[in-house]
Amino acid sequence: MAQDRRFREVQRYASVHGFVAGFPNFHEADYGDGVVYGTIFLRDTEVEWRDVPRSEYRVFHIEDVPGLFRAANDYAVRQGYPAAFPNCEQADHGQGVVYGTILMKPGTTEWRDVPRTDLGNPQIDDVPAMMRAANDYSSREGFAAGFPTFHQANYGQGVVYGIVLLKPGVSIWRDVAADLFAKYSAPPRRWAILLCNLNDRPPSPNSRDRYVEFFTEKGAGLGTAFDYWRDMSYGTDGLRETGVFGFFQIPHSTAELLTITGSAQRQQAFNWGLEVARNANVQLNDFEHKIVLLNGGGNDHGAVGGGVTLVYADETALEPTFMFHEMGHEFGLDHSFGEQTVPCAGGDARPGAYCDRLDIMSAMNVASFRDGLNRRSGPSLNAMSRKRLGWLHRSRIRSLPTEGPAEAITLAALNRPDVEGYQMVEFVGTSRADPNASSVYTVEFRERSGWDQGINISAVIIHEIRSDGLLRLLTNNPTGTIAAGSEFVSPSPSTVVRVETIDATSHIAQLHIWRQP
Repeated sequence: MAQDRRFREVQRYASVHGFVAGFPNFHEADYGDGVVYGTIFLRDTEVEWRDVPRSEYRVFHIEDVPGLFRAANDYAVRQGYPAAFPNCEQADHGQGVVYGTILMKPGTTEWRDVPRTDLGNPQIDDVPAMMRAANDYSSREGFAAGFPTFHQANYGQGVVYGIVLLKPGVSIWRDVAADLFAKYSAPPRRWAILLCNLNDRPPSPNSRDRYVEFFTEKGAGLGTAFDYWRDMSYGTDGLRETGVFGFFQIPHSTAELLTITGSAQRQQAFNWGLEVARNANVQLNDFEHKIVLLNGGGNDHGAVGGGVTLVYADETALEPTFMFHEMGHEFGLDHSFGEQTVPCAGGDARPGAYCDRLDIMSAMNVASFRDGLNRRSGPSLNAMSRKRLGWLHRSRIRSLPTEGPAEAITLAALNRPDVEGYQMVEFVGTSRADPNASSVYTVEFRERSGWDQGINISAVIIHEIRSDGLLRLLTNNPTGTIAAGSEFVSPSPSTVVRVETIDATSHIAQLHIWRQP
């Protein structure tokens, strides 16, 4: 693996999991569930992130990790900080390339010139060896962690290396699965947003702006689709590297489109949009997912073969709940269900369709909320869907054996990856629909906050996945929505899930789970 990539993966993981920054100590192990990487994480009380112009570094290749370390520490000294390290992120916001730099705050570190022999004689430009040596030296000396500055000198008594030592209590060590880190540098499944207008509906001069804001990082923090799918994927996927193209004029009129009815209309609009985009030399093969966004004129929109069609005239507000739902289909998700014998909304005649009010894939019959622009938004995506999409890592899932003693389990809220603990429990039991069949039951803690601020209460939620593979919220008695002090019992031979406490401050639910004889 490229060494600079390892630092970027740590930084991206840290940003999602409640830290400002981190760095790898380049130790690794396998305790029976795959390789884990030793990693040092830092909080906002300990470090500050700053984007520093590359011209200040005078290092012109992000792959030159030793050079970046030397330059970062020199910059820190000039700025009055005790030390710094690069996170190996770079960007250009319009005023030249900047490098992500993590500045250690005063009082957090001690600098030492350490004899090379005390470090095991690593080569100065051997990044993994230097990082391990600094870490091991810091442990022997009673410090929390350490990293090299990659500076060296000889004052007459042999070569010494500059080492930054983090004082006790500064930083947190975690062993993180190597394959989880890899998700943070894997190429995203890119989205192309194709802005189109019928030939009698020209867009206004600023029409494009709201879609750039809604679908790309430029709108981060504003309750956009970029925010939503970043949060659902815990920063590993979502809408990274999304391209917004157009407006492109479709050589057809509103009247022509409206001669087509039902879902065929949205498919035709989508096909027209792809055609004009290709004619404008948009490289559609570079994008796995595609949305044709029509500037009004149609009266049907949603998922289609090959992508999504959305129709919003300039004067029409966007509908995040609906849009997130349709994008969920393009990610590969089916509707979510309850146990009802009839659907809870139109559009899908299957029993129980749209009956999980706590899951975006039951839109528009969901516990949504009004965002800052008075748009309907939320809720989030259930745990099993996140697992199926590869977003909920196995390290956050407790799969119960068919037999065994009772377990006390701490369940972190599904929307809080920064809180340690499992985020889903799963077990196999007898189906509620057929005593001769088995089902998978999933347990998750949904907190009334963020994308779930529209739900009634913070509660532990249980879904059942029967042989048809559909995700069902348990809506019949006993229901799968469990408050503190209550319990759920699956069909015999039963598994009991008791919610002992829900701690809003710590964002956790304490469970007690056991099998009945």
